[in-house]
Amino acid sequence: PAVNPKRSVFPDHIVCLEDGKKFKSLKRHLATDHNLTPDEYRAKWGLPADYPMVAPSYSATRSALAKSS
Repeated sequence: PAVNPKRSVFPDHIVCLEDGKKFKSLKRHLATDHNLTPDEYRAKWGLPADYPMVAPSYSATRSALAKSS
């Protein structure tokens, strides 16, 4: 991997293990640049099923926005 999986999730971004790039959300990047689904990505790198595809702070912001609407 481009980085250690244990050091790939940060509050404001997730680092792609394929290429080391930083994203708020990995899902579209995995599909367009690496032709992988989130489940395929997790399996390829031996990640747990609950490994996030969205940065924690981004997820919290989106959740709060949805609840206020």
